[in-house]
Amino acid sequence: MDDTRYRRIRSLVRKLNRQRHEQAKKIDLLCNDMVGAHREFVLQLENLSAGFTFYESLLGHNDLGQILATTFNYVYRHVNECEVAIFLTDGHNFQVHQAESRTAISKKVEKLWGSFTNETVNEISRANAITELGTMFELGLQGNLRLLNEISAAAVPIGRVNGPLGFILICRDIANPLTSGELAKVNAVSLGLCRSIRSGNCLADPSSVDE
Repeated sequence: MDDTRYRRIRSLVRKLNRQRHEQAKKIDLLCNDMVGAHREFVLQLENLSAGFTFYESLLGHNDLGQILATTFNYVYRHVNECEVAIFLTDGHNFQVHQAESRTAISKKVEKLWGSFTNETVNEISRANAITELGTMFELGLQGNLRLLNEISAAAVPIGRVNGPLGFILICRDIANPLTSGELAKVNAVSLGLCRSIRSGNCLADPSSVDE
């Protein structure tokens, strides 16, 4: 075998090896994408199932207290070591319903609860998206900015049927920030909560405001 032919064969082998390695990388990437997509699909199914189960648990409840207690228990099951309150608005006035305090940040959270105004509640409700604490300040929240370094907080909307209704506000120590997975779990039940509150006409009596 002459040198020219040998070099040609060796070059061809190197080319084939490069192509094989590139193809293997593409297959690995495709497999990783498929695994990631499957994992995301499973999480979506779990959240959907949680939403249906939660809504079924509210069927027949027309009392706002029962509806909120069921919601608080759900949040506590899926978000550890948190403080939670539900803000409800009719566009003119708002109600704040606080769950029983369970953490060491309760005093900081109470200051945060007291920083909301009608305008801020309506702005956050109209955003119709999960809103983190920094964005709340951008929307007009008049609290102490130091809370940004002390509390991880997010508002999960509950007003997707016939306009904004309010939001679930969840807080936790900044050392253990809220995760997107936890917020997705809560977000999964927001539609059922909204329908239950509206079907029970739970906002019909302004005298029930707990602000």
